[in-house]
Amino acid sequence: MDEVRKEINHINGELVQAIAGSAQARSLPRCQVKLKRSAVRVRAQQHLDRLHTKALSHALKSVCDG
Repeated sequence: MDEVRKEINHINGELVQAIAGSAQARSLPRCQVKLKRSAVRVRAQQHLDRLHTKALSHALKSVCDG
């Protein structure tokens, strides 16, 4: 269990750094378009079902500024 917690903490740290480093990209006018294209690509690549597609869509709502 300790190893799992270490891995989760490592991933969380990387996520925080990635989010902090993406502020400029998230404020660009084309952010929504690029995000939508990426979501469509991820859905196809990962073969997401309806539930996971809906979860992805919900999670991405707050990514772009504005």
